[in-house]
Amino acid sequence: MDRLDNRDDTRRLAAFLAKLSPTMVLQLMRFVPLETADPTLEPSIEDTEAFARELRQTLPFTYVFNTPGTRGLDTLCPECGERIIARDFYGPMGARLLSLGKGVSAEAVRCGRCGAAPGIRGTVLPPSVREEGFQGGYPFTRGLEIVEAMCLAMGADSQAEVVRAWEHLLAQGLLQRLHKDIQNIPGYFGLIRHFGQVLDRQDGAERLVGFLSEMIEPVVQGVAGVTQRPRTYYAMGKPLFAIKPGRFENHLVGVAGGESLNTTLDIEGRPGCTIDAATLQRLDPEVIFISSFLSNRPEDFCRECMELGLDLSAVRTGRVYTSPVPSSDFGAPKWVIGLRYLAQKLHPERFHFDVAADSARYHTQLFGENYPLETINRSFSKPSRTWQFQGAAAAIRE
Repeated sequence: MDRLDNRDDTRRLAAFLAKLSPTMVLQLMRFVPLETADPTLEPSIEDTEAFARELRQTLPFTYVFNTPGTRGLDTLCPECGERIIARDFYGPMGARLLSLGKGVSAEAVRCGRCGAAPGIRGTVLPPSVREEGFQGGYPFTRGLEIVEAMCLAMGADSQAEVVRAWEHLLAQGLLQRLHKDIQNIPGYFGLIRHFGQVLDRQDGAERLVGFLSEMIEPVVQGVAGVTQRPRTYYAMGKPLFAIKPGRFENHLVGVAGGESLNTTLDIEGRPGCTIDAATLQRLDPEVIFISSFLSNRPEDFCRECMELGLDLSAVRTGRVYTSPVPSSDFGAPKWVIGLRYLAQKLHPERFHFDVAADSARYHTQLFGENYPLETINRSFSKPSRTWQFQGAAAAIRE
């Protein structure tokens, strides 16, 4: 067993908690590599859900977080396995009520089939969700990371510069603008220029915008006049978790020459929500992209589609993809790598981009060094797990 694998510790924890109370709740967090974390340590969704099922044999109320679309957030009857409460992913560390099971009362929660009690006290009500955009908990830190990513890509080389940008963001109340403007390319460019002025790095901001524009131009020119735009569905994690319409990923699909099916859905959520299998079957996408942030292996994704009874064109033809560069379709400026990857997969007859070459060009141009793909993790902020601020690197050498 790998020395960094803590499954045995988690098993012992579950056994200890079960002795204290069999209705004790355990939240199982799937490890998502950020900052300096090794990306190879990320467990798959399939493995995580299997481990959670094992733990439920000891502690019935074990839940899976960090996994969009998982049914591991649901409360199941400890006696007969009936679903008592269905919940949906609401950010990596959040969940929201979807529905109560058949015959379940919100005032006295018991299994609708056998009557067993899951140990839930009080009335179960839909949450009052007041946070918007990057407000509240985990999304707030993602907003800070996106700003940091812009600063680093335009040449900021100290933590003090990044902190100055953060102070400006918060003091000026710009979180809502940040959330709105990062959802399309012109808005994103506007933010780069804005923070370039804040840091007195206007030249760096223009170089960054110029480089991104240069990478985008072949895509725009290549899809000009395209009449056949593949019907494209964007999922995060599991097949039924659809990214909501206004997200940047769907904007990139349109720029890359696809028809975004997500924009036809009337859904909300953070960053989307679970749809029913009938809806996805009705959409019948020709191409499916899985988010490169909280992602899934295409082979696992396709297998689950078949287990759900879905007969999708994209699955039949093997056109289900996730970018090999993590977090390259939202957040950091490396979305330009993701855009070219989308275009290549949507129109292979028109584009012959090489994602490894694009990654090398991006990192060499903006950071002066090519980072191997295996060192790039889920971080929005840092280009590689090995990257450091110049001052920090110098301190280590001394």
